[in-house]
Amino acid sequence: MRQTLSMKTTLSLRQTLLATFGLTFLAAPTLADGLDKSLVPADSRIVAHLDIDALKATRVFREIRERSGGEFDENLDEMREELGVDPLEIFHSITVVSPTIKEESGALIVRGTRAIDDLLARLQQEEGYRSISSSGLSLHTWGGESEYDDSPIAYIHTPRGSDERIVVLSNRADMVVNAVRVLKGDAPNLSRADRPALKANPKPGTVVYAEIAERLEGVPDFEPISKVARMMRSLQVQIGENRGMLFLNAMLETESGEAAAKIGDIVSGAKALVSLAAGGEVPMILQDLLDALQVNVSGTFVTIDLSYDSATLIEELDALDD
Repeated sequence: MRQTLSMKTTLSLRQTLLATFGLTFLAAPTLADGLDKSLVPADSRIVAHLDIDALKATRVFREIRERSGGEFDENLDEMREELGVDPLEIFHSITVVSPTIKEESGALIVRGTRAIDDLLARLQQEEGYRSISSSGLSLHTWGGESEYDDSPIAYIHTPRGSDERIVVLSNRADMVVNAVRVLKGDAPNLSRADRPALKANPKPGTVVYAEIAERLEGVPDFEPISKVARMMRSLQVQIGENRGMLFLNAMLETESGEAAAKIGDIVSGAKALVSLAAGGEVPMILQDLLDALQVNVSGTFVTIDLSYDSATLIEELDALDD
């Protein structure tokens, strides 16, 4: 079996969360409407959601696919051959949930079609696959000798009266079991929480939604990102496209108004620094994006907003290649 199908290598959940929030904060809009609170455990303080259906509906995604000269579809065909299924067709969304970022805990929740059964059957043929039992649940794992090592552990849930499949994946069996109890209604979910730490309220058209309701720890010492992270109490980021407009919205909560003002100054200063570093030769698209980026401070909150016409962005990116 070729390495591309291997389930033996997996990022730790903490690494995944840090990477997700870091890339979401730094990236331009390229990548969650559809975030179902009933799938999120009530005690979650972290959620990162990718809405694949919303991504496919964006103009930017369609244009990138069309202008790739067939390369995108060729790569997709290779994935279909390897997996036996079309990942863009069988997966609807991917959600990372965790009660904390301070330790290895949490789970990955994937929503998809019944074709996931075919993918599982293919993966069960891999070397190292075995079935284990935990708390009365039949789980799937790849590699390792016990349910307590770092091998990926999965459970496939079929909602009552539905053809949908929900995959729960973690490197800890207890995290899989806890998430499955939420799916089955045996444990409270975020929509039933009395005092939820998370808002989990993506706006229409959101493709990537990320929220953390505790301090970011373990962020690499890379200024100014690490300096901002140390002053935050919570972070909410959403990126998407709605009615032909790309958007990036971020809201940071700090300990004090003074900290919020400092973060506002850091972000505003970073905007100016980009222009200065380019020596007045900033590409028009970058300058337009910088001009469109709005930073506001209100009390202990900092909001960062960017809205830009998708068609204009595509035209200006094309102009860079001329």
